[in-house]
Amino acid sequence: MPDKTPNQESDPVETTQPVENVKQPEPKPNTPVVKVEKADIKVYFSDLQLENLVEEEKKITWGEGTTKYGQAFLALCEPEKETTPLWKEQNLKDIQISPEGKLSVNLSLEERPNFGSTGERFMVLSLLQTMFQFEEVTSVQFLIDNQPVETILGHMDVSEPFTKEMMADL
Repeated sequence: MPDKTPNQESDPVETTQPVENVKQPEPKPNTPVVKVEKADIKVYFSDLQLENLVEEEKKITWGEGTTKYGQAFLALCEPEKETTPLWKEQNLKDIQISPEGKLSVNLSLEERPNFGSTGERFMVLSLLQTMFQFEEVTSVQFLIDNQPVETILGHMDVSEPFTKEMMADL
């Protein structure tokens, strides 16, 4: 019988007996499956003249280590049209929702924009309209460095949580 070279296959050997003295491979640890979720949302920016809010549709994705609320905030920082973003990524320190649906938006505003009273109103409205599209969000509380504040830029009262019902009066 001719010798087989290493490139040739040999006939398979069938065995029903366990092979002894052969180290079996360690089972791979269970790797958790990261659930990734996606949604189409509406986000709001100002027009270039700071006169009107402009709606844009965006796709967000969230999973382990992120939330849809945090991703929605980040979407507020990146307009696709020629609009004025009212928020910057570095403004967000943390965003959490309670079991009752109270969304706490913890901001850091070391670099406060100079938008005036209309710009501050648009900042608040853009965030509220974006977050209130999520059915489970019942109210939104603004915090700066983990503390409730009276105002973000000095013009609009944000000392109490905003509810969906309050949107008509803003």
